[in-house]
Amino acid sequence: MSIQTFIVSHPFLFGALAVVLALVVLTEIQRMRRLGGGIDPATAVQLINREAAWVLDVRDAAAFKQGHIVDAKNIPQARLDDALAGLDGQKERPVIVCCEAGVSAAAVVERLLKAGFDRAVLLRGGLRAWREADLPLEKR
Repeated sequence: MSIQTFIVSHPFLFGALAVVLALVVLTEIQRMRRLGGGIDPATAVQLINREAAWVLDVRDAAAFKQGHIVDAKNIPQARLDDALAGLDGQKERPVIVCCEAGVSAAAVVERLLKAGFDRAVLLRGGLRAWREADLPLEKR
């Protein structure tokens, strides 16, 4: 059965598929607008230096020890809800959220924004982009 035959034979199924795909695309566009697409490593360095931004690394402890942005705070994504109360004093400062590639950190940025961290931003590309920009990492 060809695609054209399927569409003609099942117009309601195809219509439902089109609606679902459109909703998924719109949801992703809205999510990226909320996050602003994140910031690149050079902008992150400027934010750290000029506005005393702090870095939240949401990778697990083992990955964090392998190398992380200097002075980054490690709170694995799975433990974020437990740690949020202890971060209340940091809500006014910009926070740069990073993970390995920037994917899981995007969800954390959304959670932080909902929790009142109005200046939470995503490090676009995560630690991979940081390494590619040849910026320093510390290991401890």
